[in-house]
Amino acid sequence: MRIALFGSTGGTGLWVLREGLARGHEFRCLVRRPEAFPGDIFSDSADRLTLVTGDTDDRSAIANVLDTSEAVIITLGNARRQANTELSRGTGHILDAMTAAGVRRVLAVTSLGCGDSLQQVPGFVFRELIVKRLAREIWADKNRQEAAVRASGLDFTLMRPGGLTDADSTVSWRALTADHPLEKSERMISRRSVASALLDSLEQGTLVGKAVTLVSG
Repeated sequence: MRIALFGSTGGTGLWVLREGLARGHEFRCLVRRPEAFPGDIFSDSADRLTLVTGDTDDRSAIANVLDTSEAVIITLGNARRQANTELSRGTGHILDAMTAAGVRRVLAVTSLGCGDSLQQVPGFVFRELIVKRLAREIWADKNRQEAAVRASGLDFTLMRPGGLTDADSTVSWRALTADHPLEKSERMISRRSVASALLDSLEQGTLVGKAVTLVSG
């Protein structure tokens, strides 16, 4: 499958590339600085990896990434605690370009605590102090991002992982609805598992039109 990937240089995005290339997929990725991309990691698959220079405010670069693509994966991140619309604005540009190009399938990674999954956020301190106060602007823009995806009319999947780890020895995941209470063991998930969830859902055509909490298991 030919996949357009936005957020390829982040921890989860790099795992999407590793796993996706190993499965035989082709990728077109939007990157700000191609020279800084860890190309040596993917040297054996260079013929199936195309880098396009630009950012999510560059509509022509986004259109270039979407050229010949069959689906889109968005793993963009933003850790700025000041009020901003970086994620939602950039995602909106991607969605607009998808509509124009006739690309319908999009999978986006947001976070546990977005939308109706706020009730699943474990612990008073994390939910009230982090999500609602210290990092409220981060979650506010992720919520705007989710709203844009839902309103796009495209075949979307929203995946909401909890705490992300760099463990890569075990790959397992489950998708839960927002009314499912989280056990302590379900609060963390590896980036590699998130990447597998994205690719599995894309390949199998599952979870279309759904927002799910991702957990290990």
